[in-house]
Amino acid sequence: MSTFSELFELHISRKGISIAGLGKYCQYDRANLYKVIHGKRNAPDLSFVEMAASYMHLTPAERQEFIEAWHISEIGEGIYLRRKAIRRFILHFPERISTLSRDASQTDPDPLLSGERQGYRVPASEPAFETYVLVDSEAVNSAAYDMITDAFSRKVGTIRLFLQPDYVFLFNLLSSVTSEDSHISVEHIICLDIAEADETNGGACLQLIQDLQRMVPLYQNDLNYQSFYFFDRVQSHYKNLNGLCSMILTESAALLCTSDYRQGLVLHSPEAVTLLHRMFQEYRQSCVCCFQPMSSLDIINSMQSPAITSDKGARLFQAEPDLTPYMDAPLLGRRLSGQLPNRTSYILSMDARFKKQYEAMCAPDFCRYHTLTGIRHFLESGILLNLPRWIYTPFTLEERIRLVKSMLEHCRKRENSFYLLKEPYAGIGLQMHMYMQSSDGRLLFTGRNNDIICLVIREPSLTEAFIDYFDTLDEAEKWSWKESLDMVQALLQEFQERPVPSTGLITLTDDSD
Repeated sequence: MSTFSELFELHISRKGISIAGLGKYCQYDRANLYKVIHGKRNAPDLSFVEMAASYMHLTPAERQEFIEAWHISEIGEGIYLRRKAIRRFILHFPERISTLSRDASQTDPDPLLSGERQGYRVPASEPAFETYVLVDSEAVNSAAYDMITDAFSRKVGTIRLFLQPDYVFLFNLLSSVTSEDSHISVEHIICLDIAEADETNGGACLQLIQDLQRMVPLYQNDLNYQSFYFFDRVQSHYKNLNGLCSMILTESAALLCTSDYRQGLVLHSPEAVTLLHRMFQEYRQSCVCCFQPMSSLDIINSMQSPAITSDKGARLFQAEPDLTPYMDAPLLGRRLSGQLPNRTSYILSMDARFKKQYEAMCAPDFCRYHTLTGIRHFLESGILLNLPRWIYTPFTLEERIRLVKSMLEHCRKRENSFYLLKEPYAGIGLQMHMYMQSSDGRLLFTGRNNDIICLVIREPSLTEAFIDYFDTLDEAEKWSWKESLDMVQALLQEFQERPVPSTGLITLTDDSD
């Protein structure tokens, strides 16, 4: 029996449900209903499950559990959990974070960080080589706080982490500390479950999705952060009797602690710290980079190289339209900043790259997902957030209309190549941009300093999981291809009937290098 059938039978038994009455209410044959209840036949569809839940008078929590169990029985627990994690990632993608100070009262809500700290004290009179015992989670948090803030106060150095991204206190701290002139780098080694194909828990792919959600705020905070992973049995590596298996390293100290961050030691011995740094570097050589970050300058420089394409069509998922494939050299000449070095060379190389992107969008199974709000924002503002704001001036109303028209005409050529998203996706933030193909993916968003940050995703199982999620959105979550085209056409008509405003913008046409 499946979890769904067991739950179904349990509700019927506890609530004294009449099988005959249930079958009549759901308009379902009684003999087949018995088979569904006893796990010998799958429930016909979601509407049947919802009707059965209504007849059994399930509470909202019971109803949600009942429907979730049906989904799991249909597609498998691993796939269901991955899709659920991606949905959470999209709907709760962090907006641009505000700048926070490193004061304890702001970086962590725990009042124990202010005033006396239990279990960890570093009197100035005591020798630097002393080992400090951390007796509880408060002491571990206190030690981690002091080590991280001390490292950032030094402006230069490396923080190394050998732990899972489930240390909430540490990640909140790293996503809030700020130092404008700091040159601190953070290197992080995480363990992915070797049972990647295990459908009972979603495997390494599910963990990567969850880890990515925790890591984004660090990149948004403009940290020089790099993560690496290795495969092992996470349960045996971190949850069994492995002692002080987690580690935080700075230039001057090492914190060794348990995987639940409740006990540990702080070492200040230079010899011990040096040894642990050397061991960490050796471990890193055996690891794979999780996500490769690129700054806006890296993005601009990469536009001089050929666009990455794939034999399989990609999926584009973002609120605002991606209109760069419809830009040409004359338009770039009018919009690119006159202060851009080697401007003419950039215009030619970007024009060539955008043509390659257009070819990629002509692939048979390429598909894009946008929101009407995102398209309206571009038509209103002339700004595209997937381009570094400092390299161009806003597009004129005439240019905006022409670009959106070009996209619309392109999407009309192939059925099911374009969808507008319904709620809850209709309200996703403008700053998240995802481009996923089977070989790799790109995730763009805005950082603390209004800089565009791009994460290159090279793990195929992760990009395939996102593609699977986009392809399984149903009619309740997206408008049909024809409805989407008609809605954009109506929006265009609205803007075409508007009087052309006097922008007062200076057109930059200086082609000097």
